[in-house]
Order: sequence, then C-alpha cells, then structure tokens
Amino acid sequence: GAWADFKTADTDTKERYAFSSVGVEGRYWFGKSNAFKGLYAGLYGVYSQFNTMDPDKREGLGHSGDLYGGGLSVGYVLPITPRLILEVGLRGGYRSVDYQTYINSALPTSHFEWQGDFTNSGFGIQQLNISIGYRF
Repeated sequence: GAWADFKTADTDTKERYAFSSVGVEGRYWFGKSNAFKGLYAGLYGVYSQFNTMDPDKREGLGHSGDLYGGGLSVGYVLPITPRLILEVGLRGGYRSVDYQTYINSALPTSHFEWQGDFTNSGFGIQQLNISIGYRF
C-alpha cells in the first residue's frame, strides 16, 4: 500500500493533493529452493485514488479519480548480502482510470468548477521497478 497527503504552505489544500493505493501480488518462484530469490512470475492487482492539481498555480486544472488494474508480473531478486537484496521487476496488464477534471477558481476562497468525467483504459506495460530491499 501507499499513501501521500500533500499540503501547500499558503492554503489548506490538503484534499487536492492526495494519493492512496493498495495492491496485492502473488508470486511463483522458479528454482529448486523456495528462498524468495531468483526468477519469479506472478499475478497482481491494484486500486488507487488520487486528487491532484498543479501546486504552482492558484488557478489550475485538477484531476480526481480512481485507478484499478491487474495483470502479470515477472522479475528477478538478487541477494547482495544475506539480508540486502536488489529486485528488478516488470508488470503488464490492464488498467482503467475513471477521473473528473476541475478548475480551481481564485476567489477569496477556493471554488471548484467541474469540467467533465473521463475514462482512460487499456492494456500495456504498467510498471518497471528497480529497488533495494532489506529483509529483517
């Protein structure tokens, strides 16, 4: 899971800069030992909510919506030390984003004007990751 809650210094815009996500992934590890290292393949699913606007503009176009998707993953985990690992992975599959756009009008207080509802979906590469991890 992931969560971020951004706030600008000059105004209480907490709700306009938010992101949350939850995901699950099941992996099958290839090889003779099941020590969570080496090559793996898996299935994943993700759901996210977001609300963003350009932080440098008082009047700006914002996007608020939901994202969901899922598909196949493949990767490799290389142990660097007994506890430190390097992981490289790739995810591909379907994703759909349902979102609304809005304009924040600069009045004495913020006023949001909804511009429309949109959907963007399709198949493709969804994520490439290179990470360093520590196993306790």
